[in-house]
Amino acid sequence: MLGGREHYAVARALLQSDQLWRMYTDAWRPAIIGGLMGSFNKTRRLAMRHHPDVPRRYVRARTWQAVARRMRWNLDTQTNRYDKFLEEGDRFASFVSRDMLRHLARPGVDPSQLGYFGYTTGARHTLEALRGSGVLTVIDQIDPSKLEEDLVDQERAAYPGWEPAAAPVPDRYWDHSRQEWELADVVLVNSLWSAQALTQQGVPAEKIIEVPLVYNPPPRQRPQPVGQRDRLRVLFLGQVNLRKGAHYLMQAAQRLPGIDFQVVGPVLIDPARVKEASPNMTFAGPTPRGRVTEAYFDADVFVLPTLSDGFALTQLEAMAHALPVVATPNCGRVVEDGVNGRIVAAGDAESLAAALDALDADRAGLRAMSQAALETSGRFGIDGWNDWFFDALENPGSADLSQLESPTPSNAP
Repeated sequence: MLGGREHYAVARALLQSDQLWRMYTDAWRPAIIGGLMGSFNKTRRLAMRHHPDVPRRYVRARTWQAVARRMRWNLDTQTNRYDKFLEEGDRFASFVSRDMLRHLARPGVDPSQLGYFGYTTGARHTLEALRGSGVLTVIDQIDPSKLEEDLVDQERAAYPGWEPAAAPVPDRYWDHSRQEWELADVVLVNSLWSAQALTQQGVPAEKIIEVPLVYNPPPRQRPQPVGQRDRLRVLFLGQVNLRKGAHYLMQAAQRLPGIDFQVVGPVLIDPARVKEASPNMTFAGPTPRGRVTEAYFDADVFVLPTLSDGFALTQLEAMAHALPVVATPNCGRVVEDGVNGRIVAAGDAESLAAALDALDADRAGLRAMSQAALETSGRFGIDGWNDWFFDALENPGSADLSQLESPTPSNAP
């Protein structure tokens, strides 16, 4: 993987079950240079590339080359950032494929006993090299790809001026992903929403498997049960933009003057729209990671009105803090409607407001959902990833792709 995807959760899970042969990454912080890398702003994030659960003997990385490229990237203001992603991805995939092919050429190596797990944009050359070798290849698509981009473009057209226009993603970027999907034996997604999106983009349903993200919540105790205050407190945490449904949340808040809404995260919509928000909404802006726990504990309900997400790990974080979650179906399957939260249609402020109003009116039911949410968060730990993954590999294409409603700007002004 390029970067530290999911805090190296896949490698850690495979290592626990003695299934990890090697983990390739771009940078892995040796202790002797971690302090040096961390002292420079341009390489500080690379200094974090490490996890104590993955012994160094399993890791293959080219750390100094990654540091040098990161410095060059920051000096290069001309090259399109997507071209940088693809160039780095192909360079990394070539590095991985050379090492794997050397191993496959050794006497006694049985390709049918090996598997390759990679992430999109960093796997094309590896998949090309391994095709026909007998090695099982799996590519992880972390989001719904171009369908998500199209949905956001539609929303910008329905809500002009809410969000700055974004430069279009070049077709070559999407073509690169499509090539990786075609080359891989299996395409892994984290949600049915992403699975449906990929089938619409041409991936055969029979090669798709669904495996959720993992989350190991630290032990925490709420200072008080949810729903104890007179006024219900609803928390949104994430990027405040159209994709996350911030505008529908604002419309719902206007319908619910008796409920308080706390919005935490970078505000990416027009500041003038924030000023127009109803007085029961507070925008806290970006919050240091160390204070996120306070935000969760200060709320009674977590809300995720997303139009499209590959999974949205904040659902599990919120549930680990005993918060029922109100979410749309356009993300990972965490919420069980009426059990640990509510599912509402994407792009529907009226349904969102109705669900929150019902939770406010039924505080006993809210507390029951809180307990169920806490129990749910414990089911997504890293220990269960191997079971999900290998069970899914036994039955590729078994994900239920029954109709999921595509979000539409139903409340567009």
